[in-house]
Amino acid sequence: MSENIRNIAMRIRELRDIAGISLETLAHEFGISRDAYQEYESGETDIPVNFLFQVSHRFGVELTDLLTGESRAFTSIPLSETARALPSTGENSTTTSTWHTISAIRRSNRSW
Repeated sequence: MSENIRNIAMRIRELRDIAGISLETLAHEFGISRDAYQEYESGETDIPVNFLFQVSHRFGVELTDLLTGESRAFTSIPLSETARALPSTGENSTTTSTWHTISAIRRSNRSW
């Protein structure tokens, strides 16, 4: 697979790891098999667009950011030391998830 697919897969896994959610849990939540989810995260197979939409919505990140790894938001939003949980439902879940994800990524000092 291409380097781009492997990079997208890495970002998907990173979001899942930061959230502390098992592969099995997300596979069930997205309505796919564990094996299919694992293949997408491995970067060794093409990732369907509908799966990418599900991931971006679930973790409150822009699809473009998931695809490219580029976002000013990941470096310009203030760090929140207590943000960890990533809600999956509710009116403000996308905004809240984005803040929590960005905070967790910045705490881990990993670059995208």
